[in-house]
Amino acid sequence: MITSFLRLNGDSTAMPDAIDSIDLLSTICSKLSVASLIAPLAALLLGLVLGFLLAKHRRNGSALQVKSVLPPEAVNKEPIWHSLSEEQAISAQASDPTQGLSAVVAAGRLKHYGSNRFVEKPPRPVWLLLLSQFKSLLILVLVIAAILATAIGDIKDGIVILVVVIINALLGFYQEFQAEKSLAALKKMLALQAEVRRDGRSMILPAEQLVPGDIV
Repeated sequence: MITSFLRLNGDSTAMPDAIDSIDLLSTICSKLSVASLIAPLAALLLGLVLGFLLAKHRRNGSALQVKSVLPPEAVNKEPIWHSLSEEQAISAQASDPTQGLSAVVAAGRLKHYGSNRFVEKPPRPVWLLLLSQFKSLLILVLVIAAILATAIGDIKDGIVILVVVIINALLGFYQEFQAEKSLAALKKMLALQAEVRRDGRSMILPAEQLVPGDIV
């Protein structure tokens, strides 16, 4: 077909070179894999996705910048305490630098805000502390081994394993129980006191009784 086309155009001398060029082009095209054709499309798709994510990030960044230039009152009604002067902080708490709070106001604020201390978890019951000694994987394996030994008739081995498990649990329970008792005693010894001014008088109070507006 290519030969007849070249003959019709009267270019018979260029026919061999043209045929060689077309054959070379056909060989190259046949060697192109599907992956090489998909790669440009994948790169284009990846570029579009990255461009979309970058544009979204810039929009979010501009939104954050707009929020940051707003006055503090528009963002949060709570005063920025560290930026206030001493007089401003005392005034914001409706307190008096020389008289302090009255006993009535302090009692009302203590009832409203609660004690000045962190909320602590209640101590674990004794039975739960003892039960926690059997959560170890090794202990569970030993218990299963004792049950299996008893089931197959090795009662003596099963009893020995159970005795070891129980002794280990009792030792761990005793150590943790003593540690919790020591920690509770240490907390009582380290009960903090604070000198505070109320009704124009200085007094020593437990730190957990301090309320917002106290002059310490």
